[in-house]
Amino acid sequence: MGMREAYKTCYETNVSPINGMDMWPNVDVEDMLPPQYKKGPEAFDKVVEKKKKVTKAIEKKTQVFNASEKKKQVSKATEKNKKVSKEVVKKKQVAKAVEKKKKSRCEEYTDT
Repeated sequence: MGMREAYKTCYETNVSPINGMDMWPNVDVEDMLPPQYKKGPEAFDKVVEKKKKVTKAIEKKTQVFNASEKKKQVSKATEKNKKVSKEVVKKKQVAKAVEKKKKSRCEEYTDT
């Protein structure tokens, strides 16, 4: 039997549409019950637990990484502040030395 003949035998009967459930034929058969609930395999619960553990571990690593990055930023900032403060101290020392030289020159001119 070829494909065409099989198709014809399968679809040669006509099924006409019916408007609404009230036009369905009544049948003397008990109502069908839904299938009983079956719990899935326990492996699924293990997979979920494993995913939770992995996400917690990743969160901890990111927290540690973020904390170390903050420490690096703070240490860089303190180093920068130390350098700036050293430069300020040097500038003040230079300014004091210049003032002393000016005073000493002024004193030389006033003495003569």
